[in-house]
Amino acid sequence: MQECIIKCHDIKKLSLNNHTIFLIDLFFSLRKAKDICGINDIIERIRDDNKFLSSCFELEVANYYLDLGMTVEVVAETNDEKTPDLLVSTRSGKVYVEAKLLEDKNKSEQKHFPQLVNTLKNYLNKKQKCLNINIQAHRELGPRFP
Repeated sequence: MQECIIKCHDIKKLSLNNHTIFLIDLFFSLRKAKDICGINDIIERIRDDNKFLSSCFELEVANYYLDLGMTVEVVAETNDEKTPDLLVSTRSGKVYVEAKLLEDKNKSEQKHFPQLVNTLKNYLNKKQKCLNINIQAHRELGPRFP
């Protein structure tokens, strides 16, 4: 980022590459989500290279629900079992959300959706919650992340 700033200064124009824009967007996303219960869990995962992109996507999904005026909590991960990522409080009740990032255009993770659904069903059944699971893709995700 420092290189971009020096270059902008030298040519007297604002010229930022995609990585710099992504980091600026990440900064504002973190700032918006600073009061979410459990946000430190996402921040810790963002620091992990192997979890960086998926954690940034969880942050984006959390901010989406915040923008809709809903309350969002990060569900703490456990070593024993998989858990959903977020707990969103809506007007009609609470909803668990699993933010899933499809990392390529071939949707290589598509084959894992049945396992995801079963994991969510088992978790919700154990918690004696509604077993209605809805996985929707409103749009294909483009190459937004570096």
